[in-house]
Parts: sequence; structure tokens; C-alpha cells
Amino acid sequence: MNVNKTIQKLRGHSANLLTFYLGTVRKYSILDPMLFSQDVCDKYGARESFGGFIEIRETLYYGVIQNIANMFYQYQKTNPSILRIKETISEDLVAAALKKNYISEVIPDNEDFLPHYEERKRERTLEFDEHLKALINDVEALEHDPEMSACKSIRDKFTAHLDLQSSGNEYSYPDIATFGIKYGTPKRLLSELRPVIERIGYVVRGAGFAWDLFDSQNNKMSDGYWSV
Repeated sequence: MNVNKTIQKLRGHSANLLTFYLGTVRKYSILDPMLFSQDVCDKYGARESFGGFIEIRETLYYGVIQNIANMFYQYQKTNPSILRIKETISEDLVAAALKKNYISEVIPDNEDFLPHYEERKRERTLEFDEHLKALINDVEALEHDPEMSACKSIRDKFTAHLDLQSSGNEYSYPDIATFGIKYGTPKRLLSELRPVIERIGYVVRGAGFAWDLFDSQNNKMSDGYWSV
């Protein structure tokens, strides 16, 4: 294994995974009032606009479901996914190199600053270990989440492909109700994916993200759209 090349790929995949996650959250922010705001449903989903409202709502809903499945599950080697990143950083050589990058700082020339440097190095080591452990635990929990699995099934059998079921001489789409997802599923999964995406940034790139600023801008976008 070429560790340097692997880490370079990890950084590229993690950065683009963050971008994809943010785009999915933005899409969901437009969808959320269509699911849970009575005012929005009454104003835009009544009478003549009912059919179009439902069509847009369903398109956004299943688009978010498919995005969640895409960012979590492996597909091809060129597709960034949480499971692929988790598998790669679990390799001992890769984890050791990532830790070295995370804790590395310029060693001071002045010996008076060495104690501070050593203390900071110990702190960064503990930080990395905590981020890595929490990341792997969170991903493994989501692997066993039935609603996350349902997102993959819907992607594979309904939104990304046409997987018809036969009953006698008739063929039909699968019954979505049998997959076990609810209107609240995308919101919950996106919430649980956020710390995973954040910790991937810490572990792979040693970088955080301004979530508060993003949330503020995102809420402003959604509020502005539905206030029209």
C-alpha cells in the first residue's frame, strides 16, 4: 500500500463528501416545511396547487433518501462514501500516518517552549484517538440502523433503478411502505451523519467546519424561500 497516495485520496474524498452532505442538508431544508409545517401545506398544497406540491415533495423526499444512501454506502472506487473511508482509516498504517499528521507541529528551537510542545502533542494524540474511536463506533451503529438500510434498498430498487416485482402475470413497483421509512427518517439520519462527517474532517484533514454559520445561512435560505 502506498500510504501517501491513500491519504491524498482520502483527503479528496472527505472534502467532496462534506460538500455532498451540505448540499443534501440544503435540499432537505426546503423539504422539511413541506412535511411538517401546516402553514406551508395549507398555503401551497391546497386546491389547484395540490398535485404539483405533492410531486415536488415526493421528488425532494426520495432525492434526499438516495443522497443519504449514496454518501454512506460503497458503490465504485471513485465514489466517496463513509463506509469506504471508515474501512481505509481502519488500516493500521493509514491510521498511524493520519495520527502523525494530526499531531505534528514545528518543534521549537527554544528549549523553553519544549514542555509546552510536548504537552500539546499529548493533547493532540488523545484528540485524534477519541475522534477515530467515536467515528468508527458511529459508523458501525449506522451500519446496523434499519432505516439506513432501507435508504439503500429504496435507492437500489426504486429511485436509481427500476426493480419491478412480479405477481403472476403482472409486474409492479415495490411497495414503498414495506421499506419501513417515515417522513422523519431523512431528518434523523442527516442529524446522525453530521458528527460522522465532522470527525472524518478531523481525522483525515485535521480540519473542522463552521456549522453554526452554515446552519444560519441555510435557515435563512429556507425561510426566505417559503416566505415568498
